[in-house]
Amino acid sequence: MYLHHFAFTRLPFETPVETVERVRPRLLVLDPLVRLHGVDENTVAEVAPILGFLRDLQRRFAAAVLLVHHARKSGATRPGQALRGSSELHAWGDSNLYLRRRDRQILMTVEHRAAPGLNDIEVELADHGKGPALRLRQVDTAEAAPQPETPEQRILKALAEADMPLSQRQIRERAATRPATVAETLQRLLRQRRVESGPGGGYRIAIPDRHTERRHDPQRRQQPTGPVTPGRYRLKPLERPGSGNR
Repeated sequence: MYLHHFAFTRLPFETPVETVERVRPRLLVLDPLVRLHGVDENTVAEVAPILGFLRDLQRRFAAAVLLVHHARKSGATRPGQALRGSSELHAWGDSNLYLRRRDRQILMTVEHRAAPGLNDIEVELADHGKGPALRLRQVDTAEAAPQPETPEQRILKALAEADMPLSQRQIRERAATRPATVAETLQRLLRQRRVESGPGGGYRIAIPDRHTERRHDPQRRQQPTGPVTPGRYRLKPLERPGSGNR
């Protein structure tokens, strides 16, 4: 059942209950939340009663409730943290699906309360004659979208493109990565000797040490260090077993 005209105000929630009791839907879609109430979404004391009512509706009539909500324009580390309004909205969902656009891609992120999440799923808008709807995007292997860069890859890319050592703040801005992630990644890269500290305290891509390269080069180990002079070494004849002095 798709509800889009009921208003959840401070008055008793009688009309939605009567409708759900009469129709007995298996799935109740509320789209969007902002059109269904007149409260301040940023105030927990006003949002919590609405979410509590929906939870009671779900349990009372054994119906799944699908709540459509919008995200803020500013990004966040986790999609749920970007939801507009109180954090109660993020905590309320048993399973949360988030849609976001990255360049020409539409990605769906899945979170579950009691199960592991899924990798990002690429979807697309298609029309099969019954109106536009989202579907899984079917792409060939050659056309498959590249995997998003990891924080480590973004940090290494920022350092490689820099003409001078970068501070943690500069790395954070260029790699678009959280401060804690930048600090943790830099420490790991320093231990791996892939990154080194610059003269001014910044960070840069580590310059390979020539002695280290020579020591770890297997081809150099197989090559003689110089010509072998004939007669330089004297071979000792092998002794037969039992022929030694007792």
